[in-house]
Formats: sequence, C-alpha cells, structure tokens
Amino acid sequence: PQAYDLELDNYVSPSATTIYFGQAFDVTTNIYNNGDNDFSGDYCVAVFDNNMAFVDYVEILSGYTLQSGYTYSSDLIFSTDGLLSMLPGTYYVGVFYRPTGGNWAAVEDYNSFTNMVTMEVINPNDIELYSEMVLTPGTVWTQGQPASVNFNIANDGASTFYGTYDVSLFALDGSFVESIGSIEETDGLPSGYAYNAPYITLSTNTITAEPGTYLLAVMHLPSSGDWQLTGSSYFQNPVMVTVQTPGLSPDIYEVNNVVNQAYNLPITFSGNTASKNTVGSNFHVGSDYDYYKIDLPGGFDYTVDARLHDSYNSGDGNTYTVDAMFSYSLDGINWSDVYDDIMSSEIAVNGGGTAHFHVSPYFTGETGSYILDMDITRLTTGVDKTFHQGVAVYPNPARDLVNVQLGNNDEFQIELVNVLGQMVDVEMVTIGDNAVQLNATSLAAGTYSLRLITESGVTVKEIAVVR
Repeated sequence: PQAYDLELDNYVSPSATTIYFGQAFDVTTNIYNNGDNDFSGDYCVAVFDNNMAFVDYVEILSGYTLQSGYTYSSDLIFSTDGLLSMLPGTYYVGVFYRPTGGNWAAVEDYNSFTNMVTMEVINPNDIELYSEMVLTPGTVWTQGQPASVNFNIANDGASTFYGTYDVSLFALDGSFVESIGSIEETDGLPSGYAYNAPYITLSTNTITAEPGTYLLAVMHLPSSGDWQLTGSSYFQNPVMVTVQTPGLSPDIYEVNNVVNQAYNLPITFSGNTASKNTVGSNFHVGSDYDYYKIDLPGGFDYTVDARLHDSYNSGDGNTYTVDAMFSYSLDGINWSDVYDDIMSSEIAVNGGGTAHFHVSPYFTGETGSYILDMDITRLTTGVDKTFHQGVAVYPNPARDLVNVQLGNNDEFQIELVNVLGQMVDVEMVTIGDNAVQLNATSLAAGTYSLRLITESGVTVKEIAVVR
C-alpha cells in the first residue's frame, strides 16, 4: 500500500450541530491531496460516542480519485436519513479515507480545519422520562424469558396529560418488534407533576424477539394525538438492549475474555503451510469477548491470512448466528484496525513470535456462533539478520525519506513493515536500478522492519522513524 497525505480543505460542517433523535442530516467538507501519490478509494464520515467508541457511519462514498496536489471542485456531501444508533447525547463526527485494498485512516487537520466535530442529539417533549429505566434482568434479555421495565414520567407541559404509556422493542432501523407492556393514565398527570415511587412498571412474560440488538423505548399516546417518543431531557430514552438465545453454553476456549487469558491455538505445518480455525466458538453471554493466540517459532518469517465466518459473511458454507469483527496484535499491546470478516492484506510476522487475535460482536452485547479461520505460510529460507550484501540504507533514524542504495543485485522486492506486521510501503527493484526512496513522511514515529525479498532469501533491517 502506498502512503497518502490527505488533509482537510474545508471545515467539517454538519447541517446542524444539534439535532433531534432520528433526524436526517448532512456533513460537508473538502479534501486536499498533499501527498506524492494519486489517491483512489473511498471516503466516509463516521460517528463516535463521548468515549470515542465507534457508533455508525453517516455515509460511505466509494470509488473516488484525487490527484496529487489537487482538491475537489465541489465539497463532498455525506448524508443520512437519520441514525437511530445516535441515542440522545454528545457525539463526534470525523472524516476518513480508505485507499483501494487498504484500511480506514483519519483525514488530517490542515490550517484551521479540524476533524472530529461535536454534535448533540436531543429529544425534548412535554412528557419527559423522569428516572432511569430500570431493566429486569438488566440490558441482556433471553428469548422466551420474562422482562420488565420500571420508570417515572414528568409532565413539563401546560395541561394535564391523559393517554397511554408504552414500552416496546424496536429494530435498529426503527421498525416495531414487540411491546413489553402499556398502561392507561385515566386520572390524569397534572402539569408540573411526576409519579411517586415505585413509579410505573411494565412487563412481559415472554420475550419473542429474535436474538440481536434492539432499541427499548418509552412512548406515550395523548388521548387526542399520535404516538410520541417520551422526552429524554433528564434520562436516556431509548436505550439499547440485547436479546440472546436461551441456553447458549460457553465454548471450549473459555475463559479467554482478556488478552492475558488468550487461548493458544496449536499450529502444525505441512511443508511450509498451516491452517487453523476455531471449532464451535461463540459469544455465550452479552459480556463475552474472545482472545486467541498463535505461537510461531523463531528463525523464519511468516504471513498470516485471517478471516471470520459469521452471520454476515460465511465463506465455508455453514450458518452462524452472530455478526462479529476482529483485530490483531503482534505484541499484545498495539492493535490493528478492526476487520469485519475479511482482512484487506496479510499479516507479516518477521522472525517468529506470537500473534494475538481479539474477536468481539459487531453490536455490543450480541450472542451467537462464529469461526476464526487462519492460513499461515512459512518462508522457506528463514530470516538472515545479515543485511543483503552491497545494499546501504540511510538515514537511520529517518524523518521524511528512507534511501536504499543498491549494489549489483538481482530483481527483488523491498517492503517497509510496521510493528503490527502491516506493509506501509512496497517497491519492486529491477536489474540496473541504483537507488530507491521510500516515503516516510506520513508514518508515525517508531520502529519499522525493512525487508528485502529475493529468490535466494529474505533479509531484514530495523529502521527507526523519528518526528
């Protein structure tokens, strides 16, 4: 993958910085290609919560190009008809790019143009939720089991409220799924009043919804009017709940919920290749997160191609019941981008070591089955720590450019690999080339591996990038 330097060339401007829950909105901006390479790929605006956890995409614009040194003649516009995943609260929206075959990266700030702007989602109403929803048995419900919701209501309007209160489950697209319960207010709730404890409790004996993630909403229906979402000026409404399959048992890899409990998957090579997949792996409860690791002996370089088979994308012909995602780490500390089922490139593991994998549900709290599948290739010549004869690399440490001075060499490939085993630059060298320059301008400070791959072997040199 080539290095790019894409910068903002206009403000990241939502059509409104404060919106109502479920309201449509746009985000406009422009982008300048300040790098040496022409860009081809995709753009998106992504939404993050107040803790910078990913929530949803506003829109992904695919198949765009931008020449080096150019900006777009018209602003890019990202639109949504409304994101019900943006519950009332504070959010950040940011602009990202993804080169063809690569991973998402944030567009850089430029001059006074800054990424990650704040948006506020509100849901005021004359009839307001006046206590937290107390869910029994919590935010993870089991299909076929009972559930209940306790809450209070305040009347901030000017007249007495007569009508119906309801609690229901809705899909993430806003479609109705099932009612938990409803109750009529026939005596009236006067203006300026709320209910006394123990407030209102609505319940069902049997949850019928299919396993998945849902919105649980308190609604009210005035005696003359339409259904309305009860206000969330004081307390969250709606909230997210997860419905799980009854009786899902822990898989054979438990307990592996944190990285230092990662389950070691033994690897056996046939020649110089190996395949490994989990068997019967699942998230058996809403708080289940799975960590695995593979140990690759020293003295060799390896490539690892990993993917998930799940309910969203099964490549092995079997059916799975949860949408999952995964990331990997070569040191247990620094983690890759998150992949939804299929990786965009292989993992390079230089000189052996331990590769960790973290698998989690795409929607927090979901349960169900999946498979983690890996194909591993061992380079036959191993790693020669003596760098290729007649080749000089400078400066080291490097800041902007890494110069590779070539001697009398056959054809070979030069790869610059980060600590996660990801190739950040690759160049093909042909007979007669005297020098190659690698662009390190956009690289983060740290240590990288410079790999020279020829027919006779692989050699590696450590390169430091400083800022």
